[in-house]
This record gives sequence, structure tokens and C-alpha cells, in this order.
Amino acid sequence: MLQPDLPPSDDWADAIAMVREGNQEAARGLVDALYGHVMRIVRSHLPRAADEQDLAQEIFMKIFHRIDSYRDDQPFPHWVSRIAVNACYDRLRRQRARPEVRFADLSEEEAEFLQNTFAGPDPQAPAAGDTDGSEVVEKLLATLNATEQTVLRLAKVRAGDHRAHRLGRQQSKGDSHARPA
Repeated sequence: MLQPDLPPSDDWADAIAMVREGNQEAARGLVDALYGHVMRIVRSHLPRAADEQDLAQEIFMKIFHRIDSYRDDQPFPHWVSRIAVNACYDRLRRQRARPEVRFADLSEEEAEFLQNTFAGPDPQAPAAGDTDGSEVVEKLLATLNATEQTVLRLAKVRAGDHRAHRLGRQQSKGDSHARPA
């Protein structure tokens, strides 16, 4: 059985050679042998547990994508560790660049607004303080970079232009049927 904490052995070399040849069973064996090792690295580097499985999967994809670049000058588990740590750092950089707003981070009114927006408003429910949702939208927009914010704001303006155009057509149609006074 392959053990990630042991120095390189013929087992590692054989397994790597079989994976390079496309042997799926050998690939599963590597994942089984390295899974705990990778998860320890992920858990020690990421603040949120929710991303652990996704990141571990991403790490294994990188390992198999780059397996041809592995050389025997270092232990295989160390090479895997370097890929795992770098993937964790990449994820942390992405999270810092684009902070996530979780539903729990929203105020009660903001959460209610989003629920009503996605589920459709409840006619029996009292109106929330921020009825147009501008505060929620601004909070969510703040998590985007300047270019993304601009694109969304322009899309909103364009959507408003289309609405105004439709309203203008409806008014002109209505005016054509109006009777003279």
C-alpha cells in the first residue's frame, strides 16, 4: 500500500508509471493513498470548510494533469504537497480578490428582500424598509471589481432604455386610439 509519509519507493514509481500509461485503477490507488494527505493540507490552509472537497478535487485534477512533469529527484508526496499548498494559496488569493457575501451576512430586511425577489413577493407580507433593494444591490456590487460593477450598471441602464422604449411604443399605440375631444 502506498504511504504518503514514507520516502519514495518502488510502489510510488510503479503507480506513477501506470497512471502515466492511463491505468484508471492506479489513478484511483493514488487518490486513495494521497487523499488524507491532501485533505490535511487543505484544512490547514483554508479558513472555510465548505470549499474542502471542491479544492481537493481541483488539486487531484492538477496532480493528474501535471504527472508527466514529476521527476524522481524528490519524494512524490512532497511534490503533491507543493501542488496542494499552491492551490490553497491560489484559492485564498481569489477569495481576497472577490470576497463572498453569504446569506448570513445580510440583515434581516436584506435577506427578506432577496427571498421575495427569487421566490416572488408574498402579497400578504408587509413591505420591507428597502423596497427597491438598492441597499442589497449596492452591498453585492461592492464585492465585484470596478470593471464588473461597470458592466452590470451599464446593463441596468440598457435594460431601462428597453423598458422606456416599450413604454413609449405602448403610449403611442394608446394615443392612436384616443378620440378627439
